[in-house]
Amino acid sequence: MPLGLAAVAAGRRFLPGSAPATPGLRLDASSITLAMIGGFALVYPLIQGREHGWPAWSFALLAGGVITLAAFGRLQARRARQGRTPLVEPSILRRRAYVAGLAVVLGFIGAMGGMMIALNVMFQTGLGLTPLACAVATVAIPVAAIGGSISSSALLAKIGRTTMHIGIVTMGAGLIVVDVVMRSAGGGVTAWDLAGPLALTGFGMGMVFVPMFDVILAGVAPHEIGSASGLLESIQQLAMSLGIAAVGTVLFDRLGNGHGAVAFVGASDHALLVAVAFLVAACAAVFWLPRHARAAHA
Repeated sequence: MPLGLAAVAAGRRFLPGSAPATPGLRLDASSITLAMIGGFALVYPLIQGREHGWPAWSFALLAGGVITLAAFGRLQARRARQGRTPLVEPSILRRRAYVAGLAVVLGFIGAMGGMMIALNVMFQTGLGLTPLACAVATVAIPVAAIGGSISSSALLAKIGRTTMHIGIVTMGAGLIVVDVVMRSAGGGVTAWDLAGPLALTGFGMGMVFVPMFDVILAGVAPHEIGSASGLLESIQQLAMSLGIAAVGTVLFDRLGNGHGAVAFVGASDHALLVAVAFLVAACAAVFWLPRHARAAHA
């Protein structure tokens, strides 16, 4: 709440009072409704399905979500053909670089979500740390991410999308070292044991965050930027849910009826490898992105 209120106050102080008017632009309530229903139908069963044993309704909701989003896409195409303003420009999905960007976001953000659920469950439930102590135990990730962000800002103008490759590989290497340490230490693993590899993971994560949107949006036309950036934000939320669902499923399936530090560390160690697989997919998709960020590309 304090952060939200501060953002509102800063917006009122520094942002323009109104945007330039666009003739004929109207809010499309039907498109918004379809997008919301479709998004909910995909995300809710991914989060709640495993907890309820993947009942039939979870798969029915997933199927309904896909059908609803397909209807949303057809509506956007029809509005574009009729000369009306679509909520999402259909043309962006015909751009290979942008679609590859969506895959990058799915893989990278999915890995982040999966990584955090595996670490939090291990530290809190397995090792008995409080939520605050767990935050301290993983503080190396956000602290190192600051350094990664600064580094990527300097590198982006020189090597373009290669910055993202370096960041993803670094993040993946950090998670693999975390996995090796956990396998070696077992139930005796401590936050100090993981501080170094988690810092490496955070550094790589920070390197990807800064250039990701700028590189992906370099592949769209100026009039498509609003739709493209909005869809990327939505895909981020879906990717986080996918990562949590995939890694969480492996984590709790591997755990079974196990108890104690050894069981939780072993299950988390296998679950982190799923997050690494997400990063491998993201790294491959980066090859189809524009070579340089939007400013340099233009």
